[in-house]
Amino acid sequence: MPPTLSPFLLVASGVALFLLAVGWWAKANRVNVHLPPSPPSDAILGHYRIFPRSYQAEVFFQWSKRYGDVFYLEILGRKIVIVNSYAAAKELMDKRSANYSDRPFFPLFMNLGWGVSVTFLKYGPQFFKQRRILQQYFSKQEVVRFRPVHTEEAHKMLRNLLDRPKDFDWLIRRYGAAVIMKIAYGHEIVSDDDEYIKMTENVSLAHVDAGDPGTAPVDFFPFLQYLPSWFPGCWFNRVVHKWSWAIRKFHDYPFEQVKRQMANGHAAPSFLLAYLEEFSKPNYKGEHSLDDLKHAAGAIYAGGAETVRLSELLIFTYSTINTFVLAMVLHPYVLRRAQEEIDMVIGVKRLPDFDDRENLPYIEAIFQEVLRWRPVVPLGGQLTNQLEWDWVDGFSE
Repeated sequence: MPPTLSPFLLVASGVALFLLAVGWWAKANRVNVHLPPSPPSDAILGHYRIFPRSYQAEVFFQWSKRYGDVFYLEILGRKIVIVNSYAAAKELMDKRSANYSDRPFFPLFMNLGWGVSVTFLKYGPQFFKQRRILQQYFSKQEVVRFRPVHTEEAHKMLRNLLDRPKDFDWLIRRYGAAVIMKIAYGHEIVSDDDEYIKMTENVSLAHVDAGDPGTAPVDFFPFLQYLPSWFPGCWFNRVVHKWSWAIRKFHDYPFEQVKRQMANGHAAPSFLLAYLEEFSKPNYKGEHSLDDLKHAAGAIYAGGAETVRLSELLIFTYSTINTFVLAMVLHPYVLRRAQEEIDMVIGVKRLPDFDDRENLPYIEAIFQEVLRWRPVVPLGGQLTNQLEWDWVDGFSE
């Protein structure tokens, strides 16, 4: 007697064939859908097999040569549009921002505790509230008042680099964190074991475990977040269990410290203090809650400490300085010309400051070229100057 198939196997086979048929049908009819061009895809899987796991910006750039400045990808049902030119980004994200602005949904980062941050908030009322808080304080006219903070901390970093040259990576990281902590919370770092530094390091470790946003299985199949962490393949739920406390403390601890200092009358000037003082006025009628202020300050802190890869505020500090150091090591001729310009314009009795910037065109060109040569955030809306500076010899590509 020939073997018979079990009912379960028959049903499973039927479901698989149905899904395959639907996938092929969708692909065959895709020409009728108003979508941008895209690379060839598989049924059901879409572009999953060819989607780059690393060096995504480089791969997308190469694809744009074939499929245009705006092209389309689909991975396991998730639809992705890649915008690969300044002109297209300006047209879609700036001029028509009301139509196209939003945030993808990343369950892993939401569950870790970043769902309250402007970095990951969906485009809506809560996002607008936090963005207004930040824009008011960091407008082009207002940021000039932070120059003394940058100058003071830069001088500290340079002195520390002379005393501890082997710790240059840590000292550069500490500089970026020190600037933003003073701006956001009025907190001054005086030692390497500062509690704020420890919080930053813990959150950095959490994000090493979590990986890049949008790469975890739960980002494609959100129902996986409800499975127990011991379930095979649910490593991301273990990350949430292990590190969510660190993201909570990252937001709560500095906020409570400033509130306590404000109550005692010795809080240093800061972003958070300015809004807390406004909030505490008896006739306050603003739209912002204490949670809004806490999470907006946390977004600033995250940007300066470079713990959230998609953060919009001051994320360049640490990586840009490291890129500059690399460029100078690789191209000492550029370094010599830069030093000659500083010696000629500034002399040897003081360090340059912001007021000297317009008189140092070669230094300015180096700064712009560093941003172009190795952009810190080549994905996620990063718009960099694409001009090659012919007068910065050595490392234009």
